[in-house]
Amino acid sequence: VYVGETTGRLEEIFLRLFHHLEFQDEIAIYADRLGILFEVMTEYDVRRVIVVDPGEEGPGKALSEFDPDNIITGGFCRGCSGDYWESLKKDSYLLI
Repeated sequence: VYVGETTGRLEEIFLRLFHHLEFQDEIAIYADRLGILFEVMTEYDVRRVIVVDPGEEGPGKALSEFDPDNIITGGFCRGCSGDYWESLKKDSYLLI
């Protein structure tokens, strides 16, 4: 998805990615892109979100639009050390 930033077509790329929501009700998206997802949720029936690289604020931000049972966190990193995965685990907890 970050490819779109270098070409200036980020919104167009996101719209094509969101097209799959007509056929399924969950999406994996980076935490810093949740706002874009929230904008199109009136058009699609999104029931579950997988927040990739949630950081400290990602789960809370997702909680503003999703029930806690429908929020999953995940990560993607090739060649990362255990610190990445420990940080991901720490950032995936949210007290409600």
